[in-house]
Amino acid sequence: MTTPDHSTRLGSSVDETAERLRIAVARIQRALRLSRPDHDLTPSQLEVVIVLARRGPRRMADLAEDVGINPTMLSRVAAKLEESGLAERRNDPQDARATLLAPTGAAVDLVESIRSERRDLLRAALDEVSELDRKNIDNALDALEELVARLRGGRE
Repeated sequence: MTTPDHSTRLGSSVDETAERLRIAVARIQRALRLSRPDHDLTPSQLEVVIVLARRGPRRMADLAEDVGINPTMLSRVAAKLEESGLAERRNDPQDARATLLAPTGAAVDLVESIRSERRDLLRAALDEVSELDRKNIDNALDALEELVARLRGGRE
């Protein structure tokens, strides 16, 4: 595959930029996801574990919204995670009618291990690119983080 030279990219339309960005992000995600094939979690299960490890115990409705899956699917995911020892249900101390899903220590350890491995992979790849490309990637991060915030409607 050939990549356009810098002058061609400067003239890219917003549609072309959006498509290139979508493809690049998807390829990075896939490469990182494939770096850790030894866990037996689906992408949805892993996303729930990551959110729980990062944010702590969550109400099921809030968790479904955080992850972007319907409550029925989340209920099945939660059952699998409980069975795997990665999550546990707890009573909500603020509302006795509600249930929280909480990460276990094993979930927190798993997420940290995956993050560490993925960070190491990215670090190794960055070591192989030119100093200019590394600076360009670094300079693009603020804009990418702003783009993520806009995609999430200002919430992070």
